[in-house]
Amino acid sequence: MDIQIVDLFSLIDEIRYYEPNLLRIIFYMLFTPCYEDREGKHKYIRAMPKPGTNIINEKAFFRNKNLTWVMIDNTVKTISKSTFEGCISLKKLYIPNSVENIQEYAFSNVGLNTLIIPRSIKVIRERSFENILNLKHLIIPNTVIIIEELAFHSCKSLTHLTIGDSVRVIKHCAFYSCKKLTNVRIGKSVKNIGTGAFRLCKNLSEVSIPHSVKNIGGNAFAFCSILEKATIPIHLRKIVNETKIFPKYTNIRYTVLKLKR
Repeated sequence: MDIQIVDLFSLIDEIRYYEPNLLRIIFYMLFTPCYEDREGKHKYIRAMPKPGTNIINEKAFFRNKNLTWVMIDNTVKTISKSTFEGCISLKKLYIPNSVENIQEYAFSNVGLNTLIIPRSIKVIRERSFENILNLKHLIIPNTVIIIEELAFHSCKSLTHLTIGDSVRVIKHCAFYSCKKLTNVRIGKSVKNIGTGAFRLCKNLSEVSIPHSVKNIGGNAFAFCSILEKATIPIHLRKIVNETKIFPKYTNIRYTVLKLKR
């Protein structure tokens, strides 16, 4: 393995991809076990559950502006409401597959530049990842079923989005005002796209709606100011004609599902 060592944490970033088990050991050795810290005493922590539980307390690290790296301990099942909200310096985050529930506002307004959602998550809660400051690429894994309201709204650096094939529901304003979003892949199991789901995604120029979709809410792609092309299954023609979903100038092409013989 050829690694150019810039500093310790650049090395850790490389190890993350090549030797994930070794990375876990390094985290345990170097990172301070911590139940809560709102005063900014620590930059690198192993976030622990409340004693006797598997839950990290609500607002345990709320607006800790010094926090930079976080490893969630593998005994944690629930990250409570607003746990890391406002941690604007938080750049690196490891969430283990033990975590099953990430509550509202848990990572709202943080500075993350990467986000790996564990495969243990089935529902992405309302506003849980809103306004992540530096996130450019996002993959919703093939285990998530529902993306709730405003889950990723105003992630203003986000350019590429892949929604996994297990997702069935994208609720209203889920990706509202992701203004730099240029590329979206909507999974082939999505049945409902909520009102304003991609509203104000001003750099989105093209979108393809899969044949699994049964309903699109009003203004789902409103104010997508350069959205020139939309490919839509033919069974949605009535909804598109009767509801304001796309900008007036969007060229809509309807497609028919080809049955396999």
